[in-house]
Amino acid sequence: MSLEIVYLINIGVGLLIGGLAIPLILEKIKPNMWYGFKTKKTLSDEKIWYPANKCKIRYKTATHSGNKLPPFRVKPATHSG
Repeated sequence: MSLEIVYLINIGVGLLIGGLAIPLILEKIKPNMWYGFKTKKTLSDEKIWYPANKCKIRYKTATHSGNKLPPFRVKPATHSG
């Protein structure tokens, strides 16, 4: 598999996961066991559920967005002499 295809798959998966977060951001998903940030506290109260999910999405976006960029190619150093 060529490197370009791997990059496109990686970007596509990132966009898919990002798209799945939209209903949580728009507060369309009520607390449930299948989708979202699940703890006893978040599942017990919608006033905790929505802010916790928004915080989780912001964190994941900030920490994982760099993973979707292709790596820079660095020319190896050569020693002269």
